[in-house]
Amino acid sequence: MRFRSLICSDEWLERENAKWSLLDAMFGSQDAAVPAMQERFAEAPVYLGKLFACARLLAVGNLPKAVDIADSGFAPGPARGIAQAIVLLASGQEYKLPDVLAEIQSDGSRRTNAILDVLRAASFNHQKLNDAAKPLLDDLLGMPLPIAAFALSILPSAGLAALLDLQPGLAEAAAIAARRGIVGLGVPLPVQLNVVELTKREMEILHLLQQGLSDREISDICYISLNTTKTHMHTIRKNLQ
Repeated sequence: MRFRSLICSDEWLERENAKWSLLDAMFGSQDAAVPAMQERFAEAPVYLGKLFACARLLAVGNLPKAVDIADSGFAPGPARGIAQAIVLLASGQEYKLPDVLAEIQSDGSRRTNAILDVLRAASFNHQKLNDAAKPLLDDLLGMPLPIAAFALSILPSAGLAALLDLQPGLAEAAAIAARRGIVGLGVPLPVQLNVVELTKREMEILHLLQQGLSDREISDICYISLNTTKTHMHTIRKNLQ
């Protein structure tokens, strides 16, 4: 009951609005003297929380964990699809974006619509980019500067440059996005992270390893010998190098 009363309270709404106000300040000007977002509050706005979690992992090159976060279940809404889309962008799998985007239902907010416009534009190949992406970018141009800049920040630099060539009017928003880094974390989205194919067992061990468990604890949980666990660990490290 405490949680239910909290999420429905004016106090909670005020906190969420304050978080978005901070983002607006950060993405509203290239010169805004705003500290890095993660230093000012621990949790991202609720309905896009997965996007921020994935962004942090992608920024440090942890693609397997970002994939795990993006694919995990959480409250209904556009957040899951957006998180999955940003993982695809970071791993050079733009060709999969149309399928993911087709499943996303917008919540009707300008912020979400701006992000979806950017993702849809990024999903087009070079042959379709001019004709199909131009209306989306025109819509983005009509958005408030902080919202447009935040949406553009989820693109890798190459994708950002391609869209800017098509709609030069987004230059200011693009400059802010490049400077603020992915969702305001201060670093750009990696150009491309390698897609690592791990077996189901290796993924299980990787998840346990990320929880801080020892080799012995992992072998006990997985019902395998310590030597087998170490062999899996060696394979995982080799694949993730």
